[in-house]
Amino acid sequence: MQRYHSPVLFLLLSLSGEVTHDAYALSSVASSGRLSALSSVKVLYDSTNNWHRSIQYHPEQPERIKVCIEALEETRKNGLTSVDLINVASSLPAGEETTEHSAPFTQEELEYARSMLVQAHSEEHVQHIETRCRTSRQRRIDDGKNPLGFVGYIDDDTYLTTESYDVCLRATATWIRAVNIALDHTISKKEDGNESLQHAALALTRPPGHHATSRLSNGFCIFNFAAAAALHALQSDPIRTISVLDWDVHYGQGVADILQHYERARYVSIHQTPAFPYEGEKRGIHGIHKNIMTIPIPADTTWTCGYKHIFEEVALPFLYNSYPTEPAGDKWEPGLVIVCAGYDALDSDELASVSLTAKDYGHMSRSLLNRIGLRNDSTSDETKNRTPPSLMLGLEGGYQLGKGAAGGNLADAVTETIEGLLEMKGLTMRDGESSSATSYESRRRKWSSGVVGDATVAGSLGLFALTTGDAVIGEAVGGAIALQPLKWETLLEHLDRPRLDLQL
Repeated sequence: MQRYHSPVLFLLLSLSGEVTHDAYALSSVASSGRLSALSSVKVLYDSTNNWHRSIQYHPEQPERIKVCIEALEETRKNGLTSVDLINVASSLPAGEETTEHSAPFTQEELEYARSMLVQAHSEEHVQHIETRCRTSRQRRIDDGKNPLGFVGYIDDDTYLTTESYDVCLRATATWIRAVNIALDHTISKKEDGNESLQHAALALTRPPGHHATSRLSNGFCIFNFAAAAALHALQSDPIRTISVLDWDVHYGQGVADILQHYERARYVSIHQTPAFPYEGEKRGIHGIHKNIMTIPIPADTTWTCGYKHIFEEVALPFLYNSYPTEPAGDKWEPGLVIVCAGYDALDSDELASVSLTAKDYGHMSRSLLNRIGLRNDSTSDETKNRTPPSLMLGLEGGYQLGKGAAGGNLADAVTETIEGLLEMKGLTMRDGESSSATSYESRRRKWSSGVVGDATVAGSLGLFALTTGDAVIGEAVGGAIALQPLKWETLLEHLDRPRLDLQL
């Protein structure tokens, strides 16, 4: 085995195509071609979510889902076929045809979703919203008007249309189905620790839900989808434990309010203070069962200045803890992790003042996978020879839709999250372009063609791996570097280490 200790030499050799060899030595991780143990991400959405919309401008708008789906469809066209888009709409809008990726809910699924909402809230609360929406709709029909109409405001921020109840019912069913997909497609690790391919699921739904308490709709949220999905997971298996991670910039006081009563559930939230809902302003562990962790952060927090440490060293150990000696307390290895995936902590989002970028959500995804054992390169005793939890995410906040927004927009952040979950080994390069969805795709097209800047990868490279210690961060097969739009910084951050090895 030859070892080239200079990353510059590595790049020169790679781009000139002068590296040839007949034998190679790689770890089992490198031969798998994948760092993430997830084989796909199923993305569920309801194309009729636009039946819940305000009559005037409101940041919580149907375009939030539209831009995400468009970005993910473009991502699929450019080669990320491990993302499966599934439309769950019960009846498609005029002009939209049913496709093989349409999977509407059955009446039984919707009735079950309602029963979970009743458990999360109360029959009186659910019935009140249902009656208010449907009575208004029937009144419009009787008056010869379009059934879709604006009903009014629950509070200054939270509105209802005649279809809001049904949109939210389908959203609840979407989160529950996403949980089922994650749970039903989990494969246990083999004894050598190299198995564990499984699916994750993402519910792209609106409006958000994590502020809705057991008795109160507020903060754009009518019903609490995350709580309903969590209760479904608990009810479907009497010994299952779950963890809910909330990275929305606002505290999900509704999830905490509901899950604090369930000792088989944990909830951890990282959120800006002071900010709506003006709760959770002290760091600590709370709740009847000491299962709620609140982690307030100040405005202008960035990934490198505070957020990364809090996320990896405080939040994740509470979410998943194999070592009782950790600050998180007792051993806690849940069978399911639910992420309340809000994206209003983006620096460009006007509803808060935290300064994350879209690519930071990719970092968060990979840190989460590493913590819970959903990375094939994990070598720690904590993640060996055990079945990792299932993983499901659901959209909460995130309101920056502008293309070219500094640091990225909602669609960029969602795309980065999914790419982080599906992380493939590859030498990652950043060319200084902005983090808009357009530039993401242009980089992907350029890299997938084997072109890096003005240089073209050529020659017979065989199979090699660039490593830093035990971590494989670059790979090439049959004359083309496997380039994925992950992080050029992955390489740069190791340049000051004593040795950077190219194994041939």
